[in-house]
Amino acid sequence: PMLLPLAKALVRAKVAPSTVTIGAGLLGLAAGTALGLGSLGWAACLAAVSGAADALDGMVARGAGRVSETGALLDSILDRYADFFLFAG
Repeated sequence: PMLLPLAKALVRAKVAPSTVTIGAGLLGLAAGTALGLGSLGWAACLAAVSGAADALDGMVARGAGRVSETGALLDSILDRYADFFLFAG
């Protein structure tokens, strides 16, 4: 519920759900990098924002009526990469 206003704003701005998904993956990469460099505070913040963006992508897809199997597959793949980046860090 807390992310709903942001999701609605992204839908109004016509942001593609896959853009949000890719952003979440890149934030996961940044979190893993920060963790590997020993910046635990930054890593935690980036991981939290990555998780929020991961929740947003589905909300944006449903809100825009752009739900697709391809989008779900991209989301799933990038989720696993974000997990890997954190473990690797």
